[in-house]
Amino acid sequence: MYWAVLATRLVDGRYRFDRLAAGTYRVKAMLGSNPMQGMSFVSAQVTILAEETASLDLELVGGATLTVSMVAGGEINFARISTLPGNVASMSARELESVAGKGTGYEGFSLSIAGRPAEIKNLPPGSYSVCAIVFPNQVKGMGETMEYMKREGDNLMAQCQAVTITEEPQQRLELRVVVPDFVPDPTPGADEDTE
Repeated sequence: MYWAVLATRLVDGRYRFDRLAAGTYRVKAMLGSNPMQGMSFVSAQVTILAEETASLDLELVGGATLTVSMVAGGEINFARISTLPGNVASMSARELESVAGKGTGYEGFSLSIAGRPAEIKNLPPGSYSVCAIVFPNQVKGMGETMEYMKREGDNLMAQCQAVTITEEPQQRLELRVVVPDFVPDPTPGADEDTE
């Protein structure tokens, strides 16, 4: 089960979560607020015992901006780009969604529209995997993208490549990808125009 809980910000810059039941929690902090400009996350796990107060320090150290350019045999309309710590093999888009945000350490997220490069900001030095979910060019707009992901997420591939982030403030990665063929909706009448 996945819960989102908002914290109360204290005067000294710390955050407090009140009335949490005993258990293990994943706490995540985000840098950036616009996926078009790139966002990064740092997360860690904490265990709270009954009748006790727990504390956790998340260090938002910042780091490099990684510009990801995709190269394919044709036009790329839309792609979702994620960075995960470590070496991650290519997997289905749905598997990537289930893995992203569940680990500890730094992750990033960005979007590429009309083939433009995507940026992931504030990545500290280390080993990462950059994974692109490239959508068929027939899928347009956020609504269609979400619907296609819901319907074809097990068949749509997240294409991943390892990268090492150094101390350099600006870094680039050229990611070779394949634009997948469009799979029409098998629901009768789903692709017919309505008037």
